[in-house]
Amino acid sequence: MTRSGVVNPSLSQTRGAFTKIFSGTGAPLAQQQFLLALSRRKGLRIEALLIIQGSGNGSTATPGNLGYEGQLGPLDAAHAIDNVPLP
Repeated sequence: MTRSGVVNPSLSQTRGAFTKIFSGTGAPLAQQQFLLALSRRKGLRIEALLIIQGSGNGSTATPGNLGYEGQLGPLDAAHAIDNVPLP
């Protein structure tokens, strides 16, 4: 979960780990809900377009998994439109 040095809650396995680590009722459940609420953010347009099909609808109960994370640059757009080579 922290191999890269950061916790990426957009991955289903990270959200699954939150559920397993903080399972139960009371304080563990409150901590799990806090982490999931803290991890939510509105996706960028390209992220919403490239969401993994069938992963969820983006609601709190069924968040979607990102197929791509970040922004696209002009070179990315040129490559997609005119097959401009990437460096």
